[in-house]
Amino acid sequence: MADWIEPQSSNDSNFFKRWTKRLWKWFKNFFAVIGFVYTVVPIVLVWFILHNMNPPAKTADESKKSSKPVSLWLELDRHILAVEPRMSDRILRSFFGGDDGLYLPTLRTTLRKASEDASVSDLQIVIDGLSGSMADMEELRQVITDFQAKKPVTSWLRHLDNSALLISSATDRVILSPVAEVMIPGPAFPQIYFGEALKKLGIDMQVVRAGKYKSAFEAFIANEPSPESKEMMSSLESSLRNHMIKILAKGRKKQESETNLWLKESIFTAAKAKELGIVDELGYVAVLEKMPGDAISFDDYHAENTSSKPSIGYSLTPEKGIALIEAAGEIVGTASGEGQITPKALQEELEWARTNEHVNAVVLRIDSPGGSASASDEIWEFVRRLNAEKPVIASFGSVAASGGYYIAASAKKIIADPTTITGSIGVIGMIPNFEGFKDKYGVTFPITTQSNRGAMLSGGKKMTPEDQKYIGASIDETYHTFKSRVSDGRKLTMEQVEALAQGRVYSGLQAKELGLVDELGTLKDAFQVAKKEAGLDENKLYPILRYEPDELSLSECLSSGAKMRKCLRRHGASIKTSLKNEIIGASEAKEIASLIQAKNRFKQEKIFTLYFGDVSNF
Repeated sequence: MADWIEPQSSNDSNFFKRWTKRLWKWFKNFFAVIGFVYTVVPIVLVWFILHNMNPPAKTADESKKSSKPVSLWLELDRHILAVEPRMSDRILRSFFGGDDGLYLPTLRTTLRKASEDASVSDLQIVIDGLSGSMADMEELRQVITDFQAKKPVTSWLRHLDNSALLISSATDRVILSPVAEVMIPGPAFPQIYFGEALKKLGIDMQVVRAGKYKSAFEAFIANEPSPESKEMMSSLESSLRNHMIKILAKGRKKQESETNLWLKESIFTAAKAKELGIVDELGYVAVLEKMPGDAISFDDYHAENTSSKPSIGYSLTPEKGIALIEAAGEIVGTASGEGQITPKALQEELEWARTNEHVNAVVLRIDSPGGSASASDEIWEFVRRLNAEKPVIASFGSVAASGGYYIAASAKKIIADPTTITGSIGVIGMIPNFEGFKDKYGVTFPITTQSNRGAMLSGGKKMTPEDQKYIGASIDETYHTFKSRVSDGRKLTMEQVEALAQGRVYSGLQAKELGLVDELGTLKDAFQVAKKEAGLDENKLYPILRYEPDELSLSECLSSGAKMRKCLRRHGASIKTSLKNEIIGASEAKEIASLIQAKNRFKQEKIFTLYFGDVSNF
């Protein structure tokens, strides 16, 4: 026994050290879990509940009691998001002070209701710090245009940039701050080329590509765009600019030559902007407050008036629905960070939609510049398999290029925004060569291998002609596969696809003319097309279904940031449902009883969660 207690060697000592460290680490993890459960989680839940319950102060109900109609007050001061984030993402952003964003589905639903509400007289918009892609801005503009077709809209701008110009041009009256900055250059694509800089550092980037317009890595090997890149970017910029000119001319009731001049000159004083008719008048935000009628904030109106109750004249069928699946970010084989698309993650959602009897059609929302060719091909196969049984409608956001277009090629229909950046049917690869490091820094890269590709594998030598031959053959094969996928999906010959490919990018407008997309439209339009393709009644509303993974244990939730978000997403849906039940009235609760029953049944089956907030969006 004494021999065991008293350490006799360094190995024994190490044994005790190891076990002491393990015990200490276990205690730290144990108390960390206890501390998290009893501090952070309650704080998040309490904060969320307090910030989502209606304040007892003056609200829409009180405003409606007045005989005077109210003015709806909307502040556009954040980033625009086309698809409402999941509950977990909203909780995390809110808790850590992140930008919650402005959700187009929420804006669309609430403004549509307000446009039909006799107690709402008009809409007053404050634009300050609004951001988002041109495609998202166009969707937002359409939402406001729909409202403006029924009731007057006034906008006040603290500054005037491209985004503010696009949105305000859909309003009846535009007021600009007297000392505002006016910078409206229209579409612009600034680039940075540093090929020579890398060579000075001793780095030679070796690029192999299929498609003369495939310019993803051009900046690494040159100091200025190639003639093909200049041609492509000039064509893209002209397409987007002409589209913007037409929109502005129609909205501001000007000649296209005038709106073209605005964008060409780009910078004006506030007074000059008024003189040219870019805005109607100069004034401070207080001008809006002097307008007739009471004012109610958009958030208050939304809280008091949003429920799962369908609009008048529509009926809702909970047994049938349309699935919404998002593919946003870079396409990779295995996720290494946020904002990435992986075959494994998308396969789960696509297979759920394929096998779920309540899903009649799928809208696949794509916002991706591409990425891994093999991962893109895997996802293409999952989409093809799903589309063989249920119609898949691909909806393009701001960008769906290269792999982003690849994964949509097997969809039933493709809907793109006019300003979507798409196409880029081509393949490119790049391998760095650090041969110059030897003379410049004294760094060498020896390698021991029997492979004939040793020069390429070491990174310290330039690729041999044979290396380039093998890599070129691989890229050419991938390029051929890419074109064949497009040929099959778009019903085009390989010759037609080759003429459209070569890595060239297009605007949504150009892609429509060339047959790369079927229709121009927003996410809302994609849902309408999905109804039609699924044989559903286009005059009825159907629930939008979102995939929910199985629940994880507490230890699994705490094992990584990604799994923590999954846990919050799962339980966040329950929080959202309970809050919604608190907000809606008794009469509305009866009207959505069937939906709640359906939701509970689906929840028990662990198949999906029915999001009430999405029901009447499309």
